[in-house]
Amino acid sequence: MNNGIFHVICFVVVLQIIFSFSVSSQETNCFDSDGGKDFLRKGTAVAGNTSVTDVCWGDVLNETYCSNGEILVEQYDCMDENRSCGLGRCIGPEDGLCRDSDGGIVYNVMGKVTLGDEREESLCRDDVCMGEVLSESYCNEYGNIDWISHNCSDDNSVCKYGRCVSPNSSVCSDSDAGFDFTRKGIAERGSRRMWDHCIDGFLVESLCDEDGNVGWTEYECFYGCYDGACANESRPVTEVGPYKETIITNISSDGTYLDSNTGIALFIDSMADMHEQPVGIIVSKNVPESLVTEDIGDTYLFVNISISETVKDNINNVKLIVPVSKDWLARSNTDKEDLVIMWYDTGKGEWQKPEINIQSEDNTKIYYSTEDSFLFEIIYVGSAPTEEGVFLELMTWVIIIVLIALLWFLIIFGRLRQDSSD
Repeated sequence: MNNGIFHVICFVVVLQIIFSFSVSSQETNCFDSDGGKDFLRKGTAVAGNTSVTDVCWGDVLNETYCSNGEILVEQYDCMDENRSCGLGRCIGPEDGLCRDSDGGIVYNVMGKVTLGDEREESLCRDDVCMGEVLSESYCNEYGNIDWISHNCSDDNSVCKYGRCVSPNSSVCSDSDAGFDFTRKGIAERGSRRMWDHCIDGFLVESLCDEDGNVGWTEYECFYGCYDGACANESRPVTEVGPYKETIITNISSDGTYLDSNTGIALFIDSMADMHEQPVGIIVSKNVPESLVTEDIGDTYLFVNISISETVKDNINNVKLIVPVSKDWLARSNTDKEDLVIMWYDTGKGEWQKPEINIQSEDNTKIYYSTEDSFLFEIIYVGSAPTEEGVFLELMTWVIIIVLIALLWFLIIFGRLRQDSSD
């Protein structure tokens, strides 16, 4: 066979192999980050454009793994090993992941229970009031977050700000017992009350002064201030705040909720009594892999909001306001009119785009608003993917193929010249 024809045939075969490999690898390759059925590690299985992460349903773990290029899920009861399910894996008290700021079941101190460590995202739950009933959080015998309901009226007390207090007390009290810069607390006397809060990286610590009145002092946190408390060396604000915390607070009596760290505001019109109903919010800079689609561009915030079923089932209208940094819009080359706010429809498994408006703007932020007759629980705030990015990816593959073709052409051409000279 002529060497030139042979090389042409080889060239065609190689191109076919390249294309078939790229297609088959997207269809059949499956990767599991925890190596398979590892119930003690949280993992994510990825096959093509699909990814599924290990998740807890009560104490039952939905463990994902790969089999024959496909993602499968096995349900495993962590209680079979005298463990509990948390953070997408089976955990136990020996792991030391659960911490309670008030030391356990203490009804007259508002505490926060945290599950996790500096290597992973944490789950948090505050002590909260549900009317006169205190939902007291604590670490259970399995090393997981748990809670118990306590009626403060049984102690001739009333429930305020996550603790039971005397209804007629005119004495100043501080929920975090004074100068505790590591916990968010509230100081109050009668109708006068003040939460610990952050201003420009400084902690404003509320306290009871020498005269028994509500006062405050300003403290500079070495690792930064987040959610009314100083961060620490293992989890500085630059890494976690306000992006890896679960904040649970209460809706005000007029149906307003404001997250002091991100500026996100909810205005809820509900037929239910919303006073001190809990709101949970998780804010992240990254969209979970399982929710990433072609609709996602540069992420500004990923938000997961949860409220009580009592409020959710009686909603008339919800207005959401999200402030977006002008600096971020400039860095991401996003025009203010092109910002995208989407909510994830879990029933359809796809992102929906509601109508958004620019509510107002100041020197540093633009305030976007959207509203509907239900709560957007999973929210994406960011830019839409650009056609330029898709075009560049396509051109990259075209260039690679052209270079391979050119190389083979040069080889064949050189071989033909050599044959003709012989």
